[in-house]
Amino acid sequence: MRLIHHCSCVTFLLCAVALAPAQPGARVIVGTYHNPAEGFSVKVPRGHEGVAGDQAGPERGVMILLGEGRRIVVFGEPNSLGWEDTTRAIRWAVEAEGVAVSGAEVASGRLGLLAASRAVLQSGERALEVLVAFGPRGGPVYWARLESDREHFRHDRAVFGKVVRSFRTRRWR
Repeated sequence: MRLIHHCSCVTFLLCAVALAPAQPGARVIVGTYHNPAEGFSVKVPRGHEGVAGDQAGPERGVMILLGEGRRIVVFGEPNSLGWEDTTRAIRWAVEAEGVAVSGAEVASGRLGLLAASRAVLQSGERALEVLVAFGPRGGPVYWARLESDREHFRHDRAVFGKVVRSFRTRRWR
């Protein structure tokens, strides 16, 4: 399983940035992260730090550091691939990881108050959970992504759950 998407969309940029050292424009986020441009906010759980503003181009979201090679990334992006529903978007994300959709646990879920689709992928020592939701009134597509390992997945998933439940949409600008 590849943990970095092989496309040119923001998903790739955020995941690639997660592997790079902090950029000069990076901000450390403690408490609540607000992104008025993408129309959302999310809480960074106590005891953790988020990083934002470290990617090239417009700021799309925040990365919450969990430990070496483990992170949560939450971001919004335009629906540039024209997905009609979250099921199609999550299937695309699973296939972009190089996994057959039939080999992934795909289910409905929630991202804050929004209906979402979710997939859980595990391969070798790596574990990945991805949620996707559509913003209200034609707003952005919102993604929440947990990258972990089998040893820490249960604990990291509990932290991910807190982040996902704290997600709120704001007026999209």
